[in-house]
Amino acid sequence: MRSFLIKISICIGIGLVYKLVLFILVLNTLSNRNFNSYYGYSSDKPRIILVGSSNLSFNYNYKRINNEFKDFDIIGCGLNEPSGFYATLNKLKQLKPTEQDIIIFCLPYSSYDSEKLIPFNNTAKQAFTVDMVKEGFKDFPIESTKSALISIKLSGVQKLIQQVGFSNNNQKEKISFSVKTSKDSLYLNCWTNEDPNWFFINSPEFKIDHITKLHQYINNQFKSKVFYRYPVLSKDLYLINPEKMEYMGNNMLFINSFESSVYEHKFFFNQFYHLNNCGRELNTRKFISEIKQITEITTVNN
Repeated sequence: MRSFLIKISICIGIGLVYKLVLFILVLNTLSNRNFNSYYGYSSDKPRIILVGSSNLSFNYNYKRINNEFKDFDIIGCGLNEPSGFYATLNKLKQLKPTEQDIIIFCLPYSSYDSEKLIPFNNTAKQAFTVDMVKEGFKDFPIESTKSALISIKLSGVQKLIQQVGFSNNNQKEKISFSVKTSKDSLYLNCWTNEDPNWFFINSPEFKIDHITKLHQYINNQFKSKVFYRYPVLSKDLYLINPEKMEYMGNNMLFINSFESSVYEHKFFFNQFYHLNNCGRELNTRKFISEIKQITEITTVNN
């Protein structure tokens, strides 16, 4: 019996060392890409910070929104969807939101899934640094450990090394703000990808303990007034867990209705959550109207 336990312990030890080696390799592929770039303007005014994914690159006219309001800077803070929940919030923390600011979360539905908290193995992730990973283990120790032990596999690490390579995380970049978005001619001419497979949103997971923990984390981290905004969906091309929708509707304060977030397919560009230029203008008008309802500010007539 003792010999059997020793053998089991050795096997477990070898497995843990193997996972540790893979994790160290992952740490050496991390990159702070897009960590310091934001949309909009930045001055000494209070801010309305819109937090999302790559939808921020396509769905909002930041110049028009900022021209509409004179008492706030409107800022877009986001990373691509594969970067996950924690990296996006880590980027938001860099802005150091205050009690004078307003934060509006317009995250993809998948961002609230457990596997998207800290997706170490994803080759497309952005703004992952060693410091961020340390904070992730501090704030979500159990979830981060599970992700490191379960999600990281040899095949994934090989892809990371091939596609991303080893990175220098000590490179410092200044924070930048821009109102420029896509200059793609197809986008500007309101072209739409007609293949529905690029737009179908399937979000079946609902783990109440996990999403509650994320919600509480947001409330505890930021002193700003926090709102939520349903991300855009293409009509009839989504399947979202109804319990997730019910939880979000009952516990998160939304500035828009779910119905208003569903658009005709002609307003979409190349994939889910990405509107074309015509869709962007429609979404921007809706967003401006929503902001006017939640703030007592003076608008500038253009």
